[in-house]
Amino acid sequence: LESKTLRKFGKRKPVFLDIWNARKRYKLISTYNWELDQENRTHTKFGFHPSNWRKSSRQPNLQNIPTRNELAAAFRRTIIAAPGYVLIEADSSAIEAVIVGYCAQSPRYIKIAQAGIHGFVTSHRLAIRDGGHGIDPELPFDDLTKQCKVMKRDFRQDYDDAKRGDHAVNYMFSAFGMNDEYPETFSTQRKAQDFIDFYFGLFPELKIWHRKTIEQADRQTFLDNHYQYRHYFYACTKWNAKYQKWDLGPDAKRSVSFVPSSDASAIQTEDLLTLAADPIIRPMLRLIIHDSHVLECPLDMVDYACGVLHQTMSRPRPELGGLEIGLEVK
Repeated sequence: LESKTLRKFGKRKPVFLDIWNARKRYKLISTYNWELDQENRTHTKFGFHPSNWRKSSRQPNLQNIPTRNELAAAFRRTIIAAPGYVLIEADSSAIEAVIVGYCAQSPRYIKIAQAGIHGFVTSHRLAIRDGGHGIDPELPFDDLTKQCKVMKRDFRQDYDDAKRGDHAVNYMFSAFGMNDEYPETFSTQRKAQDFIDFYFGLFPELKIWHRKTIEQADRQTFLDNHYQYRHYFYACTKWNAKYQKWDLGPDAKRSVSFVPSSDASAIQTEDLLTLAADPIIRPMLRLIIHDSHVLECPLDMVDYACGVLHQTMSRPRPELGGLEIGLEVK
């Protein structure tokens, strides 16, 4: 709340933005000054602290490693593998977006999400801004994937902006919320609303899914995900006495995000248990981040480890009707 207030006043008085930036840098230094053991390693505690069943990491938080500024880049260079080893990260590709498409019963959205939803959206935003045409969703999957990757490679800033907007609209951020949370991307509520309207123009089926999900959560007071995780909701709607109508309540957005978020966490759990059952892979396991597994692998075992990761993380998910989630390994 304090951070948002500083950013709000910073629009009129730049000194408040200076204070905000100074505090952000101090937090980066203090938060990531991790305590190390005798082997120069740090250890964390995982749990299910968020109500949506996503895993969290505390003391210290190793799931929130910074990425987007100069200090972050310097910090990441201090995370290294032991001599003779290499760090491997296997990241599920747009896993929550793919599950959003499954929840919305939209094969078209699933295909685009698997190919590269953020690149696809970027191409259509550039088409509006610069003229031309966005990527054709009817392309064969391999061609669609290639064109989405070109967007990610050649228009990185536009791609990152689209990525923030895609996740925000999928989980029902308002124009106010998007401007408040991502002022550097959506500098005004008007720009945020323009993105919301543009996104629903591309994928109108998502608005229907939002409405049905909120109605279901409100009617039965709970939702089950596809892995039988349950979340209770008590305020998806609220009565507006002034206008004599029902408005969205504080649980509305949470109900929409619950199934994709918790399904992704359940898939990660299933994969982690499978990887840990492999006696060769188990000693390599180092870290789980929200959508990825990190291994510290001997150089002569890289091909084997990557093969096991691919086989494990790309397998069909029977709980999701045989849906397959792609992955990237680096």
